[in-house]
Amino acid sequence: MSVTKKSTMDKRSILGLVLIAAIMIGFSLFNKPDEEEADSDKDGKKKQKKEVQVSEETAEDTLDVEEPIADNVTEIDSIYYEKAQSLVLNDSALIANIDSTQIDSVISSEYTKLIGAKEEKEETNQLAKDYGDFYVNLEGSDDIYVLENEKIRIEFASKGAQIRKAELKGFTSYFNYHEGNAVDENPYILIDSTNRFAFNIVDFNGDNAIDFWTDDLYFTPVGDVSENELVLRAENQKGGYIEIAYVLDDKYELSQKIRSYNLSPSTDFETLEWEMKALQNEKSRWQENQVAGVFYKYSEETRDYLTEGTDDDDEIEASLDWLAFKQSFFSAVLIPNGNFERGGEIAHYVIEDESSPYIKKYSAEIESPGVSANTETEYTWYLGPNDLAYLETYDIGMHKLVNHGWKIFGWINRNFFLPLYQSLDGMGLGQGLIIFLMTIIVRLITMPLVFRNYRSSAKMKLLKPEIEELAKKYPDPKDAMKKQQETMALYRSTGVNPMAGCLPMLIQMPILFAMFRLVPTLVELRQESFLWADDLSSFDAIFSWNQHIPILSDFYGNHVSLFTLLMAGATLAYTRVNMTQMTPTQPGMPNMKFIMYLFPIMMIFFFNRYSAGLSYYYFLSSVLSMAVMFIIKKYFIDEDKLLKQLQENKKKPKKKSRFQQRLEDMQRQQAQRNKK
Repeated sequence: MSVTKKSTMDKRSILGLVLIAAIMIGFSLFNKPDEEEADSDKDGKKKQKKEVQVSEETAEDTLDVEEPIADNVTEIDSIYYEKAQSLVLNDSALIANIDSTQIDSVISSEYTKLIGAKEEKEETNQLAKDYGDFYVNLEGSDDIYVLENEKIRIEFASKGAQIRKAELKGFTSYFNYHEGNAVDENPYILIDSTNRFAFNIVDFNGDNAIDFWTDDLYFTPVGDVSENELVLRAENQKGGYIEIAYVLDDKYELSQKIRSYNLSPSTDFETLEWEMKALQNEKSRWQENQVAGVFYKYSEETRDYLTEGTDDDDEIEASLDWLAFKQSFFSAVLIPNGNFERGGEIAHYVIEDESSPYIKKYSAEIESPGVSANTETEYTWYLGPNDLAYLETYDIGMHKLVNHGWKIFGWINRNFFLPLYQSLDGMGLGQGLIIFLMTIIVRLITMPLVFRNYRSSAKMKLLKPEIEELAKKYPDPKDAMKKQQETMALYRSTGVNPMAGCLPMLIQMPILFAMFRLVPTLVELRQESFLWADDLSSFDAIFSWNQHIPILSDFYGNHVSLFTLLMAGATLAYTRVNMTQMTPTQPGMPNMKFIMYLFPIMMIFFFNRYSAGLSYYYFLSSVLSMAVMFIIKKYFIDEDKLLKQLQENKKKPKKKSRFQQRLEDMQRQQAQRNKK
């Protein structure tokens, strides 16, 4: 019994085990992946692992190279993206702390960082190529340093070690003066932040070629900064440096020294560029533009300048003694102390926009400015008023920044009017009174000429009835030559020269033109008021308007100047008085009366935008001329006695001059041709 029972139990156990094994085998076969898919997945994991390893090595090498990696941007981006994947997926701590949906975002962020690092590296490499060892000076603090004395305050920028601002104490703009703003708080701004003064430094020797401008570099001060001395230095990685030192004297002179140390011997300060814009500081924008410009002087030659009042440029053809960016009454002058070599360009451009605070842009490009590697070079700056006496102390022709006129006009101003004005100004008189006294002195000096002119005019007036009789005798235009011959015979017989009155007038013309050049240059007239004029150096508007009127605004301006109207009225009155002494039938001058009356009217348009001091002088001159004429007529000319003398002259035998003989021969020949 026992044997049979055991046999049954073994069969059941074996059957159960077989069924369990069959189920497990079937389940395994059902869930087993396709063989190709498994192989592909296995190979893919191996390939990904291999590429990630390659990406890590490639990206690491790329960050260390000095040149751009490749031209294939897509390939580079792919490499850096795979690098980002590797960094994120291999960071187990990072993966554990983020959700699976954030992995792509984290990878993108890491990729951006890698690309930024690559671009920064490439930029650094390029800067190192352009700036050499000085690329470390491309970043810094844009600080301002100040040098100051009782006359001037100068700001310097750490970037470029150049002048940022120059303020002249004791002076201010017309606008501050007109509004009553304190001069101490609103000094005259000669130079502002538009100023650029930089050297182009190049070294094309070998692989480390450089080409940059000094105003790209940040400089730092060396030692303490005092009130009158500043030293700024840009030091490279190898201990070499470029240093610019400034020393301010007790007036308007600034010394600038450029030093360099431990630079490559082939380094060259190739070009100097100086640019700035001139602020409108005077009342009349138009008048200021007429005298502002670039002035310069070649060695052993007189000063020269670009055409004022319009755009102009020129080439520098030789070494310069000085170069100036001139405004109406102030200038910024660069004196190279003999260091400028030949070559370069200068220019100035009028800023037409009336709303702009600037009136003109100056520029100068100097080739071979005399600075070289591992040497010291000094320049001198003059930043101040166009004070003739002070400019003359330089003894290099800088006083000719004050443009007193061409040739004889300048000679008259320098040798007569200026000494006269300075003598009167030294007495402490007001500017209006000084101009009045100058006019009286000039009228007294020229009185003999006026007397001769008036005497000649009086003779012509006395002969007027006889000349009119000749006109009646020969009314036919065909007899014009005969009438002219007899008229000339009358002049000869009476001893009257019809042109005698012209010579005194011609002699006085240079005096009138000399004053035209002198008055606008007198800085002493600037912001000096007189009667209704608030500034004798500019126009005296009694009425003005803002609307631009074509043609009228361009030639006349947008205002009415009272001194100009008075000048024109006085000139017209003087012309009328003077014309009464002349006969309208003088040969060869049929339109003289019309021209004489037209001239005062033209003066209204011409002088309306000029300085009130100039119009005031011409007004006084005309009034005093009429007064002198009245005195001469009343006390020095006896017309009855003069007429008697003319009649007696007719009785005297006359010898013809060669000129008269040639003139009569020409008239005779002309008459014969007319008959034919």
